[in-house]
Amino acid sequence: MSLSLFKVAALSGLLISASAVPAFAADSIQEWADVVRQEFASKQRYPARAKQANEEGTVKVRVRVSPNGAVNGFEILKSSGSELLDAEAIDLIARVDPLPAVPGGKDGYAFTIPLSFKLKDAGAAFDQVEFERDTTDMLSWSKAASRQILDHQTYPDYLINRGVEGSVKLRVDVASNGLVTDAQLLKSSGNEELDEEALLMAGDLHLPRLPEGVVNYSIVLPLKYKIAEERTIFARR
Repeated sequence: MSLSLFKVAALSGLLISASAVPAFAADSIQEWADVVRQEFASKQRYPARAKQANEEGTVKVRVRVSPNGAVNGFEILKSSGSELLDAEAIDLIARVDPLPAVPGGKDGYAFTIPLSFKLKDAGAAFDQVEFERDTTDMLSWSKAASRQILDHQTYPDYLINRGVEGSVKLRVDVASNGLVTDAQLLKSSGNEELDEEALLMAGDLHLPRLPEGVVNYSIVLPLKYKIAEERTIFARR
């Protein structure tokens, strides 16, 4: 006789540890910031349509990462004034994820990057990285959001019965009141039905109200759908 337990594992990148933030030597943070800068610079693109329209500008973005370098989420602090350039900044964040691990990190961190798009110097990614400890309010919000998403996530029986497994990565846009305004697929599981299930779940979320001062926020949400079988053998006399 056997007993099968079907489990959903999720939020490996969103859930943030509540451990205290350790003190860092300035050099180690600077080295990490330099590597982050190189990652963005090497993967930044200038949209062809923006070039044709002679569009230039700078997008200022705050990116939040977990200690292992996975991007938890981001917010656009200042638009470039061009929808094409703003969209490229968002796509760029997806391309660099995950970043190198934060040296000695045990908690959430954030950095602000001005992504510059200039026609005469299209290769310039940004001027500097402003590294900062993530706020207590944002850490608390992330943990509360993680719990809600985990409680809300389901694994449909028809997918389990067919043995469908996979990992999905989404971008979920959240308004200040906690309502989800959009959900986009960043990485497919390879199964359209599983992808659709993840998107439908995300679209129905109503997360906690964002901390004061955060108007819009985008979560980078990794979801894992895994069928775990545990067999119990009963010996018969």
